[in-house]
Amino acid sequence: LGNYYLLSKLKELFLMTHIFRSETESLPDTIKSDEIEKLEVVKIYLEKHYDETPTIKQLSRMVLLNEFKLKNGFKEVYNFTIHAYITQLRMGKAKKMILEEVSVNEVSAVLGYKSVSHFIASFKKYFGVTPKQVVLTDLFNDGKTKLICFLTGLFINNFEIIFLV
Repeated sequence: LGNYYLLSKLKELFLMTHIFRSETESLPDTIKSDEIEKLEVVKIYLEKHYDETPTIKQLSRMVLLNEFKLKNGFKEVYNFTIHAYITQLRMGKAKKMILEEVSVNEVSAVLGYKSVSHFIASFKKYFGVTPKQVVLTDLFNDGKTKLICFLTGLFINNFEIIFLV
């Protein structure tokens, strides 16, 4: 039994070593470790402030990294441009809010869009459907047995029948 335990711990050590090597090998050699830390700071900042749409210049000054290294390093490390990453964060939040039945006007304002039409266009470009289509699709596919009977004027929600007048 003691031999089996020792053998399993040795295998675990080899596995952890392999995982560590594969993670460190995936980081680009052209980027220094202090630059990677700065890029991580930018990523965390964007996750918290994606609604403010900071410029590349503002971000580069914040982490003391020139714009070229910031843009190229971010793309190389995270496989996204900064703009694409901000869009991904915004659209994820937008879809979540829309599914929580927050109005499109409010979602647009919260996410920092200057106009609702620009938000809807961005949403459609990202997801391929408008926010209203997402709501309608969710209404029929969310697994909570929501069903609207347009012909009879009934609304059945979790086995409760409500007459719509």
